Amino acid sequence: AMQGSEHEADRRLKTELFTQMEDVTLMKSRFEIIKDILIPQLYPYFVSAARSGLALIWKIVLVVELLGRSNGVGFKINEFFSMFDTTSILAYTIVFVLIIMLIEWFLIKPYDKKLTEWR
Repeated sequence: AMQGSEHEADRRLKTELFTQMEDVTLMKSRFEIIKDILIPQLYPYFVSAARSGLALIWKIVLVVELLGRSNGVGFKINEFFSMFDTTSILAYTIVFVLIIMLIEWFLIKPYDKKLTEWR
């Protein structure tokens, strides 16, 4: 029953949005409609894609450094792993995670908040 009501609310919201868009289209250009109505509706998806992309990029960077570089975080973690240096592995991992969290807190979240404050 809950999913049905959510689906109904979503359908109603879209219907209301398109009704409002029809009213607005009489007064605005296509560019203004895209800029003022369509793009703001897509902001949450943009932010979600940015988060997923950031996670994927960091994994790729670590693997590339692990396998084929003679420097970098992935290389150092592999080096410490081969020497059974658990303390250094944890230190590098913690610093790496902190960098990722700082990017999330100070780059992605503020933009997410700013872009969705109209809601």
